Amino acid sequence: PGRLGDAVDALAEELQSEYVDLGAFASPFRHDGLKTVAYELLADRGWETPDAVVLPAGTGELVVGVVDGLQECRELGLIDELPTVYAVQAAGCAPIAAAWEAGTIATEPWETPDTIVGELEVADPPGGDLALAALEEVDG
Repeated sequence: PGRLGDAVDALAEELQSEYVDLGAFASPFRHDGLKTVAYELLADRGWETPDAVVLPAGTGELVVGVVDGLQECRELGLIDELPTVYAVQAAGCAPIAAAWEAGTIATEPWETPDTIVGELEVADPPGGDLALAALEEVDG
């Protein structure tokens, strides 16, 4: 038992030798792969754009990937308009939401993260700034 950040730190320490980093934004293939979430969502809706898409925003990676996918779909002519995208975080650990509400373009590390949703307990999201930029593009 413990916090997500502790587990990530322990893993990094254990993997000081040869390993492949699968962490958020360590490889462009991770967030590019998440673009498929947008394609699947739209395909399931018969290529009809929803009014809004709500995404969890732990590391920011899902937000960046889905927004990229939505923009690609528009560029390809599969949809005419982009939906509003909402990035949600737990009140006890919300660096992206706090930056958005403050109108800044950069996240600040959350000093005392506390949430029962471990996957959202990302005090210093590696893609926080990119998620903010992506949200700005889709009137998040």
